Amino acid sequence: MLYLMGMGLRGARSLTLEEVDILKRSDSIFLEIYTSVIGENIQHDIEKLTGKSVSPVNRNDMEYSDIVTRKAHDSIVSLLVSGDPLMATTHNVLRIKCMDLGIKVSVLENASILNTAVGYSGLSPYKVAPPVSIPRVSDKFFPLSVYKKIAANFREKRHTVLLLDTGDGNPMTLREAMDVLFRMEEESSENIISESTLIICAIRVGFPDERYIMGSMGAIRELNIRDSPAIMILPSDMDENEREFTERFCDRISQ
Repeated sequence: MLYLMGMGLRGARSLTLEEVDILKRSDSIFLEIYTSVIGENIQHDIEKLTGKSVSPVNRNDMEYSDIVTRKAHDSIVSLLVSGDPLMATTHNVLRIKCMDLGIKVSVLENASILNTAVGYSGLSPYKVAPPVSIPRVSDKFFPLSVYKKIAANFREKRHTVLLLDTGDGNPMTLREAMDVLFRMEEESSENIISESTLIICAIRVGFPDERYIMGSMGAIRELNIRDSPAIMILPSDMDENEREFTERFCDRISQ
């Protein structure tokens, strides 16, 4: 039996009563640490809460090993995932793998950064396009398809949530992500990204020091904020309510 369990955004504090009960009954508890940045005390907090040992699993463990499924064949296994468990493709791949192996899977949902960051910023969730991931690029890997998705969203007047590469424990900074977008603008000439482009940054959502800032990409880039986890939201046309809400809910960064 596998329980695929969302931790929400506040670590052990946002586990539901049902999740805590299942964790206490689990024979094995795994903590997935590569699709999102995990707070440094989360493993300790969960072990203290449940009285059980918690084993971190990385990308290799999840995608190229049977460490989770092997134990789930004949025991109760819980896999803890930051946020909501079904926001990352790798977790649905695991569900399929378990189905093929005859392993029962139960999913316990929780809060996701995708809807939380949008709502807290003041933007309307009804105007948000599917999220776009910003990868680390190189001379051999430079996927302009990322930029084309953003351009399509702008044409459709929809906001774009930009997810930053976590690099399996090495999260991309806001400045690195903006540098990638500037380079893609140079290659594509869509005239969307510039120093004056308005952007909203949600930084360390779910942590005690979480904050939302809004300003031009040039101004925020110069701050060189290195805190993580962080995501960016590129607003398209905002209505009157969104303009008022974002001005009140986000810290405005001026040049």
